Amino acid sequence: MANKKQEITLKNEELVSVFIPRTSRNDTERFISVNGESILVQTGKTVEVPEYFAEVIMNSEKMARISAEYIDNNISLKQIVADSIISQIRTFANTVGSNVLILFNRQTWKKI
Repeated sequence: MANKKQEITLKNEELVSVFIPRTSRNDTERFISVNGESILVQTGKTVEVPEYFAEVIMNSEKMARISAEYIDNNISLKQIVADSIISQIRTFANTVGSNVLILFNRQTWKKI
């Protein structure tokens, strides 16, 4: 009975096609909730959902894109600073005439 009621509700709503890409092999569906109403949306294929769910999905994708750009920009800036520091250390090591080891993130050693 609940399925028929749900189908009737969905028929009255305007449906919008959305695509949520898979992020991994096991990522098959996403839980989406709006004002107490929730659905599971399949990932990796185009599906039709009510317009208000599509808006939430599009906002989520937009925020993910913005945060990825922010991370890329900051990592690039950190890399520029790190390269500058390495260059200065390399210049110092050449004047002293010795090899220098640098520790990055306590995991990666780099000999210059």
